[in-house]
Amino acid sequence: MQKRLQLHLQEEEVDLERRNSLRENYWYITPEDYEAAAKNGISKTLLYQRVKIYNWSIERAINTKKRGSQITNEEWREGVRNGLSRHLILSRLRRGWNLERACTEKVKK
Repeated sequence: MQKRLQLHLQEEEVDLERRNSLRENYWYITPEDYEAAAKNGISKTLLYQRVKIYNWSIERAINTKKRGSQITNEEWREGVRNGLSRHLILSRLRRGWNLERACTEKVKK
């Protein structure tokens, strides 16, 4: 009987520790966090997903840039008018070129 009681108490301790650790990982996103994210181009929805669904820290969720192309249609058109393909523009951006240079500088032959 004594061993069963000890085992039961140990299981309750483990369960309590697990619940406390889950509570520590629950992040509250403040209005200031949403404002900081908006300044970095992160929407409220994306910030929420990063923190609540993907378990990112708030700091990481706010400061990590969005993936994907942030090029407007006008910038694409400018590149095409200059004889550049979308693939070339994206390749230039991946190599660290700034957006204006990637869309305007013609191919050297």
